[in-house]
Amino acid sequence: MHSLAEFVLAPESQRTWGGEAVTSLAHYHLAMSDNRENKPKEAIDHLAKISPDFPDYNYAQGQIVFIAEAAREKLADNKKEQKTYTDAAKAAVKRMRKVNPDTDSPSAVAMYFYAKLEISKHLYADARAELNAGEPLKTVKLCNELREYIRDLHKEFDALPGKAITRNREQLEFTMRVMSKYADLGIAEVRFRSDAKNRFDQVLDATKDVVKEVLDQGAKKPAEPIRMKDYQVTGELLGLALRANVQKGDIARGKSILDVLQRLSGEKEDE
Repeated sequence: MHSLAEFVLAPESQRTWGGEAVTSLAHYHLAMSDNRENKPKEAIDHLAKISPDFPDYNYAQGQIVFIAEAAREKLADNKKEQKTYTDAAKAAVKRMRKVNPDTDSPSAVAMYFYAKLEISKHLYADARAELNAGEPLKTVKLCNELREYIRDLHKEFDALPGKAITRNREQLEFTMRVMSKYADLGIAEVRFRSDAKNRFDQVLDATKDVVKEVLDQGAKKPAEPIRMKDYQVTGELLGLALRANVQKGDIARGKSILDVLQRLSGEKEDE
């Protein structure tokens, strides 16, 4: 199969088969072979050359995202190479076509959303980098972009018929909620660090949805642990809301938030 794929992609063969489906199939086969042999750049290059009319094209482009991410994680000390892989992932997501539940397989539909969510993580990482660099305006801009990105993605997700995606629905919905919370966290941190007169009101505005969510959940079972899968980002948001309320002198509200914050834990008892 490997030899056959190389034969199909040879220059002389491409004069005949350049626009045929077999060319994309050959690229896909060689991409998977290169990936198994730990050649991420070569694998990405083959997947990027696959034609948009290739069956499950979105799935193939999604594979670029995760191949690139795995390669990027191994290059912590090489920022230039990391950026090369990040750019490859972003380009792959841009090439994706809109999901068509009538023709796309459930796995391709799921891959479309998982790949797009990976890009949202890069948006948040960029926002954190700007925050750490002392660039509040850029941080807020990126967090607002992240919030809009997730909102649009969620609308597209909600429009899908139930049969289009079943097994992955819960995990995808959870990840979208988490990324929305991270967008709020970035904005809340910027507001808390600012010297604006109304900064604490701005923090409370950025954290209000999470505060309401946890206070409502805590009121249902007073004194019992509040177990949440995303307890870490939720806890960070509650912490900022607590500090903002204390700064504003609303001690009663602060105590209510402190109560649920102390009861917050992961879904497992040891978290």
